[in-house]
Amino acid sequence: MQFLLSLTVAVSALALIKAECPNHCSGHGHCGAQDMCTCYRNWRGNDCNDRVCPYAHAFVTSPQGDLNFDGDQFDNSGKFIVDDETGQYAVVDIAMNSATMTFDAAAPNAASFTALGITGVGSTDEVLSNELVVGDKIKVADEVFTIAAVVEQGKTYTLDHKRLTAVSDAPVMKFLGTQSKPRGDWEQWVGDFSTLGDEGHYYMECANRGTCDRKTGECKCFEGYTGAACQVHACPGGCSQKGSCETIASLAALEPTLLAVTGSASAISSPTTLTLNTTAPSTLVATGGDTLVIQGTSYTTSSVSGHTVTLSTPVKSSFPYGTSIYQVMNYQLWDANQGRACHCDSKYTGMDCSKKKCHRGDDPLTTVGADSQCASTASTTADYSPYNQATEKQTITIDSPDGQVIGSFKIKFTDDFGRTYTTDAINSHPLVSAKCKVAGSGADLKKIQWDAGSRPLCDSLHIGDYIQLGNRFVRVTARTEVLGTDSEFNGQCVLKDITAANAPDLSTNTGAPCYRMNANREIKAALEALPNHAVKGVSVRHVQRAGTILKKVAQTKTTGQMGFLTAGSLGALSALDQTDPDQKLEVGSILRFDDEFRMVTTFASGTDITVATQFSFATTAVSGALPSTTAGATAELVYAQNGFTYEVTFESGCVTDADCQANGISIRGGVDRSLSDGSAICHPSGTCVCSNPVNYFGPGCTGDGRGSPARSIVMANSGDVADLQFDCSGLSAAQFVASGTVAKASPNKVTFGSGPGLAAGDEIELNGERRNVIHASGNDVIVDEAFTAGSIASGSNIADSAPVYKLRHSTVTCGATDQPVVDTTQQGGSNFDFANSAPKTLTVGDSGNIRDRNHINIGDRVLLKTSDTDNQIRTVDGFTGTGHAITAISVGEMITDCAGTASADLTDKAVYRVTKGTTESIECSRRGLCNQDSGVCECFNGYTSYNCDTQNALAM
Repeated sequence: MQFLLSLTVAVSALALIKAECPNHCSGHGHCGAQDMCTCYRNWRGNDCNDRVCPYAHAFVTSPQGDLNFDGDQFDNSGKFIVDDETGQYAVVDIAMNSATMTFDAAAPNAASFTALGITGVGSTDEVLSNELVVGDKIKVADEVFTIAAVVEQGKTYTLDHKRLTAVSDAPVMKFLGTQSKPRGDWEQWVGDFSTLGDEGHYYMECANRGTCDRKTGECKCFEGYTGAACQVHACPGGCSQKGSCETIASLAALEPTLLAVTGSASAISSPTTLTLNTTAPSTLVATGGDTLVIQGTSYTTSSVSGHTVTLSTPVKSSFPYGTSIYQVMNYQLWDANQGRACHCDSKYTGMDCSKKKCHRGDDPLTTVGADSQCASTASTTADYSPYNQATEKQTITIDSPDGQVIGSFKIKFTDDFGRTYTTDAINSHPLVSAKCKVAGSGADLKKIQWDAGSRPLCDSLHIGDYIQLGNRFVRVTARTEVLGTDSEFNGQCVLKDITAANAPDLSTNTGAPCYRMNANREIKAALEALPNHAVKGVSVRHVQRAGTILKKVAQTKTTGQMGFLTAGSLGALSALDQTDPDQKLEVGSILRFDDEFRMVTTFASGTDITVATQFSFATTAVSGALPSTTAGATAELVYAQNGFTYEVTFESGCVTDADCQANGISIRGGVDRSLSDGSAICHPSGTCVCSNPVNYFGPGCTGDGRGSPARSIVMANSGDVADLQFDCSGLSAAQFVASGTVAKASPNKVTFGSGPGLAAGDEIELNGERRNVIHASGNDVIVDEAFTAGSIASGSNIADSAPVYKLRHSTVTCGATDQPVVDTTQQGGSNFDFANSAPKTLTVGDSGNIRDRNHINIGDRVLLKTSDTDNQIRTVDGFTGTGHAITAISVGEMITDCAGTASADLTDKAVYRVTKGTTESIECSRRGLCNQDSGVCECFNGYTSYNCDTQNALAM
């Protein structure tokens, strides 16, 4: 018996020795105690033969609950109330058998502030006034309450029931019912706070939106979900191949939000400061970290205070007041990279991008709008200042303080559907002719002539244009066409000669390339050439009276020479401040006096300069209120104007001269010919050029500025058009060196009449081609690459007496705004004064004038900044003064204190034109229905056009 028992034990021991894990753990784990497999990573099951599928945050909580086994099935997001100054938990006291909760003002105390290195804080208001409101659910210690009443914001609150036992210095957890976002709220279910994670979206296999194939280790996703772990939404229909499937986070970057504020910044004076037109919106966090998009470039904020935003990096380029600002909204909820939706191509819409958008347009039945009494003020009165709806206008400014801007640029335009188009390169100084001759003397020095074969087309040069010939500039006042009766007529309209405004502005030459300084015709052509008729119609006006006013007046010394003086002391020379970029001059800089342009040829010590041709200063008169104490002396306001300014109107302009000659509007209706400029002409850029700017002005060249060009059909872009953006990499500030010749036999050599002062390493531009100087000797310069024969090649030469520029490689500022400042002749800055006794008049300060008469007209809207945060927009109804001597603007409604009564006296306030498009931009113009299958507007009876914006009785 004992033997059998021993045998049984032995056999049992042998069996124990022979025991092993199921299926040897399938080779995917190791066998441990009690014959249990410990599986290697990504394997599971009793025998480690089942694969583990990828994990991701669950889209929804499992109905089984308590996924992290902490005993709480309601884990979610909560929020502890913190001190608004330190960020530490704010604590409360509740007395025994009391329903009153009081924040403890002594905790945190002054000592705790000091320990944290915080100074200047310690108020008794522990929490922000809007942190707790009636109806909020809170948890104190182990008990849940509801706020029944607010006794004192931030301090004392009444609860919905009494607490039986006292509590002291206890933190408060607020139940979150919503998660705030810029507009509205996202739904969120209430739960207790857990430091172990959010079980609403716990980390789960296949994101709890699919089943795991244990054989392959791949997730089989439920319908509507995709990804290796079923962790993202599947976009419906693959977005119909008309868009891309994007996460919520990427959608925020692809579709930044246009803010209601605008801004300005200087890349020179304060490159990291963005100044807003009013108080920053609540979507910008005071401590920074937000992403802004300005003129296509992304910037990160470092702090926000009032109307000032500090950026973490300098701005790429200066941009003017009124520039649009976009914000990339910072979506921080759990599904930022899991929730997905279709981002449709510009023309398509719908959940799956299968629907087509229809064209937008202006509702023809609404023609009048109104501005509120004040913007950004709670006491604003709406519908205060009426105006006639108008199409968008934008003012383009391209400039540099370091010399004449030359080269080419491109414009980026965004259409109604959000698609961006880029124009071809636009030459800033288009070539007029390769052989521009100036012959004779005296009055003949006012003329540029062309021989047969070198004559420009009539449309390439018109009255009002400026021509650059070497270092000389002239304004065209008359031109002679080769008529059909002329023996030289070849079927094309070409020019025989032009007459300039002043003499002697030119010097005799036998033929050299001349260029047009204004490229408004080229801008119009480039915009109208964009695909898909993106720009419906456009006209472009060259703003000739622009630039930066020099802060010292100029006086004639000897022929061709000028000196700068301090106002009040005409006899004493005074140097310009060359450390101020706005007052800096260089050899090659362009100066303007009235409508005349001159190039600086020599410059010494900031006081004495020589210009190519003397300005036509008056003999004794002085512009504005500047003194003239020396008999026979002259002292005038002079501007540095190296670049160019244009006003772009997104509406078809004039076509013929007749469109500009009968536009005076009678107070009884109809046309009053006495108010019309019968000699006005239509410029090829679509703008009217008035015959006499003293008597006629405005878009329609009328005696009082009212009216617009007469047109049978007006093509226009509706609504507030997005700011134009620019690629100005092809532009550079430059110094005119001299005229040079390039022979075909030696295309990499430029020969000058005398030593040009160039050296190896300089970069030059000739006829739009840029080259590096590798050797300079005497009158010859050798470049690294041969010049090519272009449109100005002549005989044995590639270029004859062509202007050569030395590039300075400085920043060229490019920008567009629909809120341009109203410039004046004030040296201290363009500002206006307002008197309470004349509440409808804005007067130019310091007895100055409005700089450009055509820059503002009757019917325009102007914005007066009464403070850093309050903006008042009014409609212009008249002026004080004539011609370019306009000293005051009259507006239809008074400037107020934003509460209904006239404002107090104001001085030195900037005034801006508001030229945003005020016509509607509505799908099918509100006069039809959009067929989203075809993308075609189906107009109501009586309306027609592709966007139903035209009334037509024949369409009934």
